Amino acid sequence: MTTERSALKLVQSLRDDTHTAVFAHRLLSWLTADPHPGRPRPPEFTDSRARALLRLAAGLDDPTLHNFQRLRADPPAARVALYDLLDSSGLAGNAEVTALA
Repeated sequence: MTTERSALKLVQSLRDDTHTAVFAHRLLSWLTADPHPGRPRPPEFTDSRARALLRLAAGLDDPTLHNFQRLRADPPAARVALYDLLDSSGLAGNAEVTALA
């Protein structure tokens, strides 16, 4: 099965907005999990630090950030964003990611 088809199947399996939000939260936790739990963790990289670095690098401006936040608040747009992430990253074919749904 192609990644595109796997991503579509995975997003379509999300029953409703609540299930989509739960999956997105599980996916975020899985993506940010420490691959080396025995090692000391670096300081937390907060959203405000990330935004500041992206602005300094000209990778993010306020209008883009506002558009992203608006899209993220819209459930159909959130599904499209999840599909795009799963498809473009190849994560849709990962058995661990599929189990999160």
